[in-house]
Amino acid sequence: MVSDFYNKTLRLEKYTLGETDRSAAAAETWTATPGNLRCCLQPLNGRELQQYNKTTAEVTHLAFFDADQAIAARDRLVDGADVYEIVTVYDASGRSHHKEGLCLKRFDNGAA
Repeated sequence: MVSDFYNKTLRLEKYTLGETDRSAAAAETWTATPGNLRCCLQPLNGRELQQYNKTTAEVTHLAFFDADQAIAARDRLVDGADVYEIVTVYDASGRSHHKEGLCLKRFDNGAA
């Protein structure tokens, strides 16, 4: 099982877009979900970085999750002071075996 390779227990923060204010700017917020998320989080190597960054927005890490996890793009994985924004999530096998997420490691509490 893919869960045998999970190397992290992280906090998942769900993305929400708030109400717009007078300037028509909406507030972005991330809300921590109850419990912890078990996953495998790996930095991408040079060849993988080149491959993914040609076809996707900038990414630095690949995460593996159980197929039943409700995870979406713009959600965040938090590992202590490290924050990883999920750029895209997909069914890696096409058979709901597990999900993979391409992530961008952020610095300064979410600033790239």
